[in-house]
Amino acid sequence: MNQVTPAPSATSWEFWKKRLARIAILLGLALLATQVLPSLPTEQNVLILAPQGHTLRQVSLSYADRSDGRLLAGVDLHPLSTPNASQSGASVAHSLRLTNGDYRLIVASEAGAPNGTTVFLNHIQELHLDGTTQKVQLNAP
Repeated sequence: MNQVTPAPSATSWEFWKKRLARIAILLGLALLATQVLPSLPTEQNVLILAPQGHTLRQVSLSYADRSDGRLLAGVDLHPLSTPNASQSGASVAHSLRLTNGDYRLIVASEAGAPNGTTVFLNHIQELHLDGTTQKVQLNAP
């Protein structure tokens, strides 16, 4: 003979024990998510701006950890030879995946000066990457 056990009433300990266990698990998962999500890499955008009247020809970017100087990423860009690049060469954009935080950006670039000569521009800047576009203005020598 099959006997059906009645569901525990809302005032019984058995009823609340199961629900409290589920709530504890959900709170634990939420706490874990708040600790893990900020440490995941996100899309970061950096816009390098040439000095007034200069044309960027080649830009090398290196991203270092601000706390220990460890190199984390680097790239060589050739603004006028890449598809969809600004034809003026006045700026170059770079996207990469890094966690939000503080970094040291090292820029070494070759640019055409307004008088037609080639100049080399070196720049180091502390950046706080937070998922928004960070602008870096290069200065003329």
